Amino acid sequence: QMACKLERLITCLKEDEQAVMKEYQFWIKDQEFLRNKLEDEQRITEQLLQDEEGQLIDLDEEIEYQQQRIFSLKTHVGYNSDWYQVNSLRVYLIILARALLQF
Repeated sequence: QMACKLERLITCLKEDEQAVMKEYQFWIKDQEFLRNKLEDEQRITEQLLQDEEGQLIDLDEEIEYQQQRIFSLKTHVGYNSDWYQVNSLRVYLIILARALLQF
């Protein structure tokens, strides 16, 4: 009778061991799958970041170019403004001189 109980206990332990091993194998496969998926996502993210970084560099260069153009135009406008002021003063002085000569 004890031998029968012992035999049933051993059978139950073997069944439990097999169930635990199946579950363990399931989790090992799941871990492998998820690890591969994570690596794929990391690779995709890294590639997207590199693309975005390249676009950011291009935008920075374009901003720098546009800022240089703006500075150049401001300098040119300032020069022209000075030139117009000088010429306006010359025209005013010529008109004033002619007016004084008429008196």
